[in-house]
Amino acid sequence: LFNFEYPSGRSIIAVTLSYDIERLIVDAGSGVQPQRAELHLSYPEDRVVLVQAWTDDDMPERVFLSVFDVTDLKRLERVRQDFVANVSHELRTPMTTIRAMSETLQENDDDSALRDRYLSKIIEEVDRLTHISNDLLVLSTAETKPLVKEKVNFSAIVESVAQQLASKAKSKGLELIVSVAPSIELRANPDQLTQVAMNLIDNAVNYTSEGHVAVSLNTSEGSSIL
Repeated sequence: LFNFEYPSGRSIIAVTLSYDIERLIVDAGSGVQPQRAELHLSYPEDRVVLVQAWTDDDMPERVFLSVFDVTDLKRLERVRQDFVANVSHELRTPMTTIRAMSETLQENDDDSALRDRYLSKIIEEVDRLTHISNDLLVLSTAETKPLVKEKVNFSAIVESVAQQLASKAKSKGLELIVSVAPSIELRANPDQLTQVAMNLIDNAVNYTSEGHVAVSLNTSEGSSIL
């Protein structure tokens, strides 16, 4: 863990460069046990670890120490927290819009022009909520179902997705330029590849205000690049 080649006979703080770990060991050796803590280490790299120090009645002169690296788990925990926060924000916006427009229609039910305009917007926001729900279902399926890989034509997938989004790009006044190398075959899950291509191209269309969106797929040193 600490990249210390010959730790035998050296002090704990010399090996770990962590005063907190040394303090846990001292406290455990003094009879205050067991000692547990979640610590941040900066040597030899930034990590989060769970540390426990304890003694054994059969060997009271020794202090035992366990250090578990939980950096990746903590990173995933942060990703999940950020994801939940982002989804909550994405859901709140269309729901607020739908409620505000519905209340306006309720108070102005005799204004046909306003009703038509707001109902169209409400339908758009409901479609947006449906899209978010579908994305959540895709993520849930990806986490729970075993991954099934098969031979797929990635070129055909990208071209198909681009065709599906061509009308959306056109409605925004964007030119969708597609340059796909023929018959790039991979062993992968076709549904997940389709979702990746859909998310990338759809986001490009959504966040491009003018000009064009270029979609290219080619091979480089044996790997496929989108």
